[in-house]
Formats: sequence, structure tokens, C-alpha cells
Amino acid sequence: MMYFVYENWIAHGHHARVHKATCRHCNNGRGQAHHTDASDDNGQWHGPFATMAEARVVPLRHADATWTFCKVCRPDKERQSWS
Repeated sequence: MMYFVYENWIAHGHHARVHKATCRHCNNGRGQAHHTDASDDNGQWHGPFATMAEARVVPLRHADATWTFCKVCRPDKERQSWS
């Protein structure tokens, strides 16, 4: 399983959300298919990562970002260690 992190610095304060690569919101780090604009003023994708532990250490724009997991693909339900 591969993972991506979407770092959003606009909506809901600064946060980073972990997704499985196969998630419909992630689309292997390309985002949702209906978002055709190549630039994203709200944030950026990081990855791919082989483990969630690797994803967790991605250098973010703001070190105090809140970390969450996608509620659609639920990578937090994997049997992997987060740290």
C-alpha cells in the first residue's frame, strides 16, 4: 500500500491529511479527477510513501500543522505503526 499526504494551508487552518494512494480524493497524488487546474492555491500533495511512518515525517510548510486521516479511505485502520 502506498500513501500520500495532502498539506492544506487554507481551509480549516493548516493541516495535513494522510490518504491511501487508491483513495478517490487522492488519485495517486493528483487529487480529485474533477479538479483539472494544475495549480492548487490551497495546498500540495506529498508522496508517495511506502509506510505511514514515512508519510508522517514529510517536511510541511508549517511545523505546527494538525495531522488527520482521510475519513473515506481510512488509512488509520491499517495495521501499521504511525510512528
